[in-house]
Amino acid sequence: MDSDSEDAACFTAKQGLLNLHNEAQTAWKRMNKLSRFLKSSPFRVVAIYATVSFLWIYFSDTLLNALVHDPQIVTRISVFKGFLFVLVTTILLYFLIRRDVLKMLQRDNALRESETRLRRFYESGMVGAAYWNTRGAITDANNKFLEMIGYTREELTAGKIEWNKLTPPEYRLVDEECVKELRTMGVNQNPSEKEYIRKDGTRIPIAFACAMLDEENGIGIILDITDRKKTEEALAALAVAKSKFASTISHELRSPLAAIKEATNLVLDGSMGPVNDGQKDVLGTAKDNIDRLGRLINNVLVYQKMETGKFSLVLNEDDINDVVREVHKNAMLLAGGRSADLVIELGADLPKIKFDKDRIFQVLTNLSTNAMKYSESGAIVIQTQLGNGGIHISVRDSGPGIKTEYLEKIFEPFSQVGDHHKEGTGLGLAISKEIVLAHHGRIWAESEARKGSAFHFILPFEEIGSK
Repeated sequence: MDSDSEDAACFTAKQGLLNLHNEAQTAWKRMNKLSRFLKSSPFRVVAIYATVSFLWIYFSDTLLNALVHDPQIVTRISVFKGFLFVLVTTILLYFLIRRDVLKMLQRDNALRESETRLRRFYESGMVGAAYWNTRGAITDANNKFLEMIGYTREELTAGKIEWNKLTPPEYRLVDEECVKELRTMGVNQNPSEKEYIRKDGTRIPIAFACAMLDEENGIGIILDITDRKKTEEALAALAVAKSKFASTISHELRSPLAAIKEATNLVLDGSMGPVNDGQKDVLGTAKDNIDRLGRLINNVLVYQKMETGKFSLVLNEDDINDVVREVHKNAMLLAGGRSADLVIELGADLPKIKFDKDRIFQVLTNLSTNAMKYSESGAIVIQTQLGNGGIHISVRDSGPGIKTEYLEKIFEPFSQVGDHHKEGTGLGLAISKEIVLAHHGRIWAESEARKGSAFHFILPFEEIGSK
């Protein structure tokens, strides 16, 4: 067979299969229609009636002819048999039809109750509701909706309200997405937000969701969110004011604080003349408080940058163990007589990953400083290891611990929970959390009262910009 013949045969076979598939689909559709018809109540009643009638007539006549040979007696019995047949079939039809009628009444009552509930909701005035069509007209609406947009019912009845004209041009895309979802799903899965132009030209913010009733008509539920928007705007303005205030105060304090610190150092190191031991002690205390105030100001500025979105990372491939060693070295200087309690357990052969070295140094410093602050004795362990798709770092202490109900709250800004308050702004853990989250990592705490605490965070292997 040559190639042309093979192609022709393949084409013929494909066409045959296609025709067979189409015929099978057609036959299946017909069978489904027949099955639905056979399952319908009227057909069942007729079928049962016809079957009972046939069996009654056939078997009763056969038995009568076999047992009785007198024509007059056969006639009388046939008449009685006819009356009996009518009585039996009437009773049978009564019960068959009664069952279907009861089902219809139940469905009708359920539908009526559903319509009543919908009407009560529609007229309740809790939210706006409107019937609309795909041509843009609003065909009916409750009083709440008319109140929202400032139109009267007479104007509604006259067909003067169109939903596509109520929507400002900048929200047309919202309507298009809504209609697109209605055509595919039949209902809006989630509410959308936009504004309506009222009759007097003012605008009202709304949240809405719609559902299709048929191919051309639908219903929409509309909620006035004016109060919520005002609250959001007030909160946003408050956040901006708070941010400006924190930034202004912090910057205004830094310059004089730097001058005070420098002057204190000059006096303390003897540059301004001899200083006795008592004076050194007082100046040392003053210097410590100046340093602490400087750290507090820096924390406020860092958190303010995070809140305003001005916070950024400088990512470079680095070794997390090197950062831990630096933190440990600094912590030992601050620990003084407790330096022996500071322990590091570094995982072997940890891969280098991209992270902001200075920011992670800040996280580890915050965690280790907290551990020393709240642990009067016992070991403080900084550990690194592989785990959970990244490098797992933990800082464990032997302090009083944290109650379970406070474990989530400790990462909130300005939060100091429990009965063991220490000096500070309460921003250290909040800043640490934001830094770890900016690395697409995770941070959490584990603790039991009087059994110490463990703070964990994970830096993922994947690059930060990959998400």
